[in-house]
Amino acid sequence: MSYVPMPPGQWVKVNSQTGEPRLDILRRLIKTGEKVPTVDGTEIVILNNPDNIQAVLKLEKDKKPQTLSTDKGDINTSKIGKSAVFGGASSGSGGGTKQTASAESLQCLYCEFMVNNPTAKFEQIQPSDLKKLLSNKIAGTTMNDMIELDPTWHWSAYWTAKALIKKNLIDKSMKFHRGDNVMKKIYKKKDEAIRNSKNVAFTKLSDDKWNPGDIWAVKDERAIDNLPTGSIQELNVELVKLFKQKKLIGISLKKVVSEKQIKAKILNEEPNADVHKFVGGRLMATFAKKASEFWRSKSAVIEFDEGKADIRTSAEFASINFEITLKTARGGRAGYEQINSSLRKRLGKNVPTNAQLKTIAEDLNKKGERSRYARVFYNMVKRIHPTVTRSEFMEGLITKRASEVHSKIGATYILDSLVANKRNGKADLVITDLVNYAGSKLDISSIYIKVFE
Repeated sequence: MSYVPMPPGQWVKVNSQTGEPRLDILRRLIKTGEKVPTVDGTEIVILNNPDNIQAVLKLEKDKKPQTLSTDKGDINTSKIGKSAVFGGASSGSGGGTKQTASAESLQCLYCEFMVNNPTAKFEQIQPSDLKKLLSNKIAGTTMNDMIELDPTWHWSAYWTAKALIKKNLIDKSMKFHRGDNVMKKIYKKKDEAIRNSKNVAFTKLSDDKWNPGDIWAVKDERAIDNLPTGSIQELNVELVKLFKQKKLIGISLKKVVSEKQIKAKILNEEPNADVHKFVGGRLMATFAKKASEFWRSKSAVIEFDEGKADIRTSAEFASINFEITLKTARGGRAGYEQINSSLRKRLGKNVPTNAQLKTIAEDLNKKGERSRYARVFYNMVKRIHPTVTRSEFMEGLITKRASEVHSKIGATYILDSLVANKRNGKADLVITDLVNYAGSKLDISSIYIKVFE
């Protein structure tokens, strides 16, 4: 592990996370005798003596490197590492899936450290302290990957752990797991329970839709072995009981950038899903006034009582998704399997599989109005948008790419099913299923903690 060096120009700046001048941090570390990493990761203690205090003053005044005495010999101030305590990072930070695994696992480390050292200040926590926590059960990353995350992740993990402790949600009797066999065992119990369940909208339920916990706090692994699997409802009732006993707790994580704004909320304590209403939908943009606008988009928009959702593919010939749209981001997703499952259960309707949709789209794209699917497709569109003329519709079948026709016809099948069942109230049942699934608020979702700001 290595850190960026600290030349004089770095010392006169502030910690970007706290706003504290770095030289003031250095003075405090000298006074308290806390460890500081060098550029090569070696941890040193800068001695609290008059010469070192004078050297810091000289560094501040002259803006030139100074020599400090430590428990491991003299060191030039430029050789002190720009670690998290100074608002820096190690040189090995990564991104993407690897970063997610590292950040979630880092949270496990900070949780375990803080439950055993609840009054510890951030600058007191050294890489060596975290490396000692070998009791943590993590997968998909390494200790160095975790330690080398940039300081914003370390602060987030520290503040999150503090918030969970303050709310009495975690304690030192627990171990913290991420992606290991313990977590796999929990989700295996879910799979068994859903298979044994009757009268549920979805016969398959992804791990994160049942419980979005990124990490799990576990007091006694034997509680997992004894989880009931007669039905998903039975399992969820037992999880509420174990949650309240602080024996088994799923924790969903979001990166936090301010300790003052952090929130820890218990969700799905009562296994009751929200009820939603289907308002309407469209296959054209909101600004569309002419029938020719029909082919400008490959998606559909569904409006429900509390928002909107897109019906679209994420890539060419990919399966259709139901994705809630928020003002600034996506708000959760239900896949084509979940869409079909709900349509089948609530409406008794089977829509084409994705493979069948691709075959239909390619035939429409090749033959246009001569395709045996053309009239069926057009009649569905006409029920939704009466202004779409036959000539404009048929022209688009052959001028657009087959993948665009595929996405459009898939969206049309779904929206047509909802529009046809709006008056009888059955469309509301489908929307309720999909919105709750996308938002992990199903009546078959389980209790968890969400940390966010």
